[in-house]
Amino acid sequence: MKKRIITLLTFLATIVAGAWSQEKIGNYWYALNKDNHTAAFTYKYNWQDEQHGYSGQVNIPPTVKFEDVTYTVTSIVGSSLRYSTRITGLSIPKTLTGIDDWTFDGFDSPVTSITVADGNPVFDSRNGCNAIIRKEDNTLVRGCQTTVIPASVTAIGPRAFAYIRNMTSFTIPSTITAIGESAFRDTGLETITIPSTVKEVGLGAFQNSQLKSFSWPSSLAKIPETCFANTQLEGELVIPNSVTFIGSHAFTKCTKLTSVSIPPSVYAVASQAFSDCNGLKAVKISDLDAWCNIDFDTSWEGNNPLLYAHHLYVNGKLLTEYTCTKGYTEQHSFAIGGMPGQAFVVKPRTFEGCTDLTKVTINLPAGSYGGAIGDNAFDGCINLKDVTLNARIPYIKWKAFGNCTALKYLQLPSSLIWIGENAFYDAGLKEIVIPEGVQYLYRSCFWKCKQLERTTLPTSLISIYYNAFEECTSLWEVTLPDQLKEIMGNTFRNCTGLRKVTLPASLEKWGQGAFEGCTGLRFVVSKQQEPLPIPLSYESFNVYHNYVFYWYDYNTSTYNSLLPNMWAYVPRGTREKYAAAQGWQDFARIIEEGENVPTAIGVLDNMAISSSDDCYDMQGRKVSNSQVKKGIYISNGRKMVIK
Repeated sequence: MKKRIITLLTFLATIVAGAWSQEKIGNYWYALNKDNHTAAFTYKYNWQDEQHGYSGQVNIPPTVKFEDVTYTVTSIVGSSLRYSTRITGLSIPKTLTGIDDWTFDGFDSPVTSITVADGNPVFDSRNGCNAIIRKEDNTLVRGCQTTVIPASVTAIGPRAFAYIRNMTSFTIPSTITAIGESAFRDTGLETITIPSTVKEVGLGAFQNSQLKSFSWPSSLAKIPETCFANTQLEGELVIPNSVTFIGSHAFTKCTKLTSVSIPPSVYAVASQAFSDCNGLKAVKISDLDAWCNIDFDTSWEGNNPLLYAHHLYVNGKLLTEYTCTKGYTEQHSFAIGGMPGQAFVVKPRTFEGCTDLTKVTINLPAGSYGGAIGDNAFDGCINLKDVTLNARIPYIKWKAFGNCTALKYLQLPSSLIWIGENAFYDAGLKEIVIPEGVQYLYRSCFWKCKQLERTTLPTSLISIYYNAFEECTSLWEVTLPDQLKEIMGNTFRNCTGLRKVTLPASLEKWGQGAFEGCTGLRFVVSKQQEPLPIPLSYESFNVYHNYVFYWYDYNTSTYNSLLPNMWAYVPRGTREKYAAAQGWQDFARIIEEGENVPTAIGVLDNMAISSSDDCYDMQGRKVSNSQVKKGIYISNGRKMVIK
């Protein structure tokens, strides 16, 4: 390896120094080093060249002559054979000693004969094997479709058989202990048996091949990165009991797989190991506890095959309910407001996409400690409707209950400190009570919970992050807790059903677009003795608009204030302050404490009805114009009497 690196570095150094030229001598191109009179076999690609590289039998000579100077051919420039698709035979001279791992990258010619001249100090083609063998470590560097691996060879090198399209089967002898990176990638190989003598397989070894089945030896504990990516593996994939780790993209785009069996020995599955395996219908396991202990990578989706299969079978029985009764014997430390520790009561992605799961019970015994509910733990469990969290759970992390559309109600544990980003994204929640002790609601934690009508926020709350309740279109009323200092950007964006908001005296800062698109908002109750100015944002042509309460018209590309349709309810004796404060003066009406009290339905006041107004009956139920009969209704905060 060291010798090959030195050879390559020496060649590159001569290029940088300018002591070389690329010349065509006879039928071939060479990079000539004019300082030491050595030559590297290469090819000068021209997109207009219809031949696209060399063809037929290629015999690399030991020396070439140019301008009366003799050059010794010592190497092949990396990837120089990439564009040669019609070579049938290759002959290596005894002087050529520089071949690296990339020399044959992309080389997909239908070669049937490879020979190395006798006397080459580095390579040979012993026993007429039709391959290039490196003597130093008995590694097969390059083979072809007729190669027979000699018994003396112990390793198959990187890309040794890569891009041989018409090779459909191959026998790996029991003398082989290692298979290099991309060794059989992009081949026509349909089946392979890896002997138990093999202790190491490189990444991408069979990537993009036509492999339909394989035999994995017990000697290998890891399935490496991209090993079987984009192959033709079909039917049921059975991971052997010896495997402990499945590498990233190991089975990516194996679209013909219908099921996968994962043994209890597997402890970790890396990023996107099963991504785009869209044909999967079932994941089969024998030990549920072992399954729950697998570390699925959280950086990208596609690690858990359940995301595509949706159905988890435990010893042949479809899993519909999960109960966890195992906690920790000692408390783990967590950084409040920062990244939590790695203690999980449910690990990341454990049940991601498990559409049959309807009930989850986490009921830990007294005295035991729980942990976080990990990223995507129940994401996509669309039929999950019954969840009991009787445990010390400090964190609910990224998309833990995302897309749980059947989940209507959930009692959160009193131990909760924060709710993570997208934790309940697009869930079916109708009501949520955030318990005292929760300090942070992270970004988009209830985004698109369109059925959420009510939420109770605790006084312990320090921060509500961006987009926390965005598109909660059924949310009626929000009372922000007394300790809250900032409403961050887009917190309630497009909550079109929101009618009333109560602001605490502690509020110090507005976030841009905090109530953008809240077109149904009619009442803001402020507890501040000194009104917090509503900031303005420059639009264009010296036009300013408030950037807290507005909606954007995409048809006209204009910003429109919501304030002229809203009433403000303020502390007694502060009306004049609010009327003079930036933004507040634009409210349709400012009411002091003790006057007509707004509710989420509105203020009762005799005014005319508009046919375009939203109408509500006295029970707060929205009614259409066709449903309006005799009685009293509320429309946009105004009393309507229909006789």
